[in-house]
Amino acid sequence: MENVGLLIVHGMFLLFIVTHSAYAQDVSKYRVNSFISDYHRYEIGDVAPEIYFSKEYYINQWKIRHLTAPLDGTHWSYMYGTYVLLNEHSHRIIMAYNSDIFYKSLP
Repeated sequence: MENVGLLIVHGMFLLFIVTHSAYAQDVSKYRVNSFISDYHRYEIGDVAPEIYFSKEYYINQWKIRHLTAPLDGTHWSYMYGTYVLLNEHSHRIIMAYNSDIFYKSLP
């Protein structure tokens, strides 16, 4: 599917909807396959340290950071400059984004 936008005018409100594939392509440049945190190199699929599963490291405001909604059984966390999506059961890293994604402007 191509990058598609839809502008909806309803009363005094304007709403711009971007398809999921367009959004995914837009943030793909921030995605990383490996990163360094706590003097250790991590890759997608590695087990994250226990501390990143404590409530202090949960990112509940994922939307303002331009991250996707976490699925059930996962949560976003922050590992020294990298946003990581973690599996709460296996403790594995599912996805990672460079923290520069926070500063990206939406279309």
